[in-house]
Amino acid sequence: MLPLLNQQYSYPELTRIEEDGKRFYIDSKGNPVPSVTTILDAVSDKTGIKRWEQRVGKRAAEEIKKQSTDIGTMVHEAIEQYLLGTSWDTFSHDTDGLLGKALLRDSSM
Repeated sequence: MLPLLNQQYSYPELTRIEEDGKRFYIDSKGNPVPSVTTILDAVSDKTGIKRWEQRVGKRAAEEIKKQSTDIGTMVHEAIEQYLLGTSWDTFSHDTDGLLGKALLRDSSM
């Protein structure tokens, strides 16, 4: 860990797995524990998303969701690499990469 981080908790190394398109982490007893994203997806009300999809159309909604997912993945990977003390500024040079990097521009990274 980098010294500038305030490490309040000690986390064990966890193995990440995918089951039915959902992310889980294996705990110390070998049990799959759902990720925060998996839990939030399971309990969230998707009424607003469904109305938005109807308004913009299925094709546009899928393109926007894909772009959002790609950007989010780049940002999460950059944060993870930063926390591991490795090179984190590996964003693509396309629009998605530029948007992802802009999300971190004002941070201390």
